[in-house]
Amino acid sequence: MDDRRTLLIDDLPYRAPAGAVARSPSPERWIIEPMDGGPALVALPVSRAPDLLLSPEVQGLYEIYIGICSLDGQPSEVEVRVGGAFERLRLEGGETDCREVGVGTVDMTGRQVVLRHPTGAWTCVSHVKLVPR
Repeated sequence: MDDRRTLLIDDLPYRAPAGAVARSPSPERWIIEPMDGGPALVALPVSRAPDLLLSPEVQGLYEIYIGICSLDGQPSEVEVRVGGAFERLRLEGGETDCREVGVGTVDMTGRQVVLRHPTGAWTCVSHVKLVPR
């Protein structure tokens, strides 16, 4: 019997490396942005925020979704890696709009999800969701 459940990682500010998150703009840190569903992490185009490494400790095939938000009409981009090369995800600008963008189905056994802020881009990430397949 498969008792795996959907895993929602929506506490990204608390999973960031020590010293990687600030409450106000900083060139080397993510910024905490209050959102309706909880806090999101934002990196400005001039930032060099560190990668976020998530170790969900699940096994088997999962569909992976990243919650990306547009703030103040700005497009938002994030690079995601699960095992292979980084893949860039983009949400076009709108009002304060958040959407889940699919990365694909991956065998998550022993794998991490890595989120990276692309240089020169706005990044706003609210959560990572893994859905068993």
